[in-house]
Amino acid sequence: MGVKCFGTDLRDAIKMNLVPKPELNLEWLIKAYNDFPKKEKFFNNYFDVLAGGPVLREQIQKGMSTREIKATWKEGLARFSKIRKRYLLYE
Repeated sequence: MGVKCFGTDLRDAIKMNLVPKPELNLEWLIKAYNDFPKKEKFFNNYFDVLAGGPVLREQIQKGMSTREIKATWKEGLARFSKIRKRYLLYE
């Protein structure tokens, strides 16, 4: 009580059609990082494990926007889509 938490109120997220979505909401993550006063304590060691490496953390720390971060994924997603097609059972 009386302590600022820097969170996002998601109590009405389903009603507002914010969730469930099959993607990470980078805007929430970036906002939480930007609002957090002790930047050096925001990310723990497990974040890089969940993100598949340090790149996402580094991009957020550099101040990249959601659009800029997602643009860096395009090439890898295109390669993955080509490989994925071989394993699809249905059109």
